[in-house]
Amino acid sequence: MAKTKVYLATPYGWGNNKGPIAKFIHWRRNRKVTKVAAYWMGKGYNVFSPITLTHPMSKYVELKHSDWLEYDFQWIDACDELWVLCQPGWQKSDGVRQEVVYARSKNKEVIFLKRSGKHTYNYSYNDWF
Repeated sequence: MAKTKVYLATPYGWGNNKGPIAKFIHWRRNRKVTKVAAYWMGKGYNVFSPITLTHPMSKYVELKHSDWLEYDFQWIDACDELWVLCQPGWQKSDGVRQEVVYARSKNKEVIFLKRSGKHTYNYSYNDWF
């Protein structure tokens, strides 16, 4: 049986995305989403975390937000489900919102992950829309 392919969305940007505070928040969000992706891969899911992949690349290429979204949408198309890691700011994130709207337009299951303890995440289906 094929493993479920999951696109793991979470907020990345902060403020104007410039300066040491923004860089720290980017680093911290990348670290968190990478740990969560690894956790779920260990549970048998094939997880694609765009931030895990692109955070290091962002040092070498400057793309517009719309370019990143176009890139992300292609990966969402390839996945079975979209999961949102509900880090601080997830409900205000324009990128997460657009990813969720796009996934739903493609009839993908959308699941929200909220931490309820060490390495324990709750599924929730209708926390946003």
